[in-house]
Amino acid sequence: MIYINGLGYVDEGVYGVTSTSATQPSNVTSTRGVSPFDDILSVETAKLDAEESTKEISLNDIFKEAAKKYNVSEDLLKAIGYHESRFQTDVVSQAGAIGVMQLMPSTAEYLGVEDPRDPYQNIMGAAKLLGKLSEMYDGNQSLMLAAYNAGSGNVEKYGGIPPFKETQEYVAKVLATLSSGVDVPDKNVSIN
Repeated sequence: MIYINGLGYVDEGVYGVTSTSATQPSNVTSTRGVSPFDDILSVETAKLDAEESTKEISLNDIFKEAAKKYNVSEDLLKAIGYHESRFQTDVVSQAGAIGVMQLMPSTAEYLGVEDPRDPYQNIMGAAKLLGKLSEMYDGNQSLMLAAYNAGSGNVEKYGGIPPFKETQEYVAKVLATLSSGVDVPDKNVSIN
């Protein structure tokens, strides 16, 4: 604990001030060139900014917003989220795909997703991609799913769903889930 004129006793470890800056008269600056009060104000402002930059939102609300924004089926987004990660926000595949919608880092970058671990950005990025795929394939969900799984280059190369077992099974599973419906866990996630 140190004493700062006008503030009283302060724990320097909490506020990041040094004892040399705290014992000086208030018109003297610290070793960083700012007054002790400015040191404390800076730390407290940073704490408030950090609290304001994260908020809680439900996965359902994110899916709803993403579907509306990118004109894609909310149910399709949910079915993909279910099959990609079972709605786990922090999962990373062996291939390096990240988050609820399992975005590859290069795909996330292409879509402008700064933090693919952030569930909001992850789902929004996937919806943006699906919106583009919907335009490319005139809303054909089978081709959209094939391209989501194997890439649009492979869909073009093979003139439809590629002959990859994984992709064919993926398309069938997601379409089956889409027709039967899927419930998103009722949980809130922290987003930036």
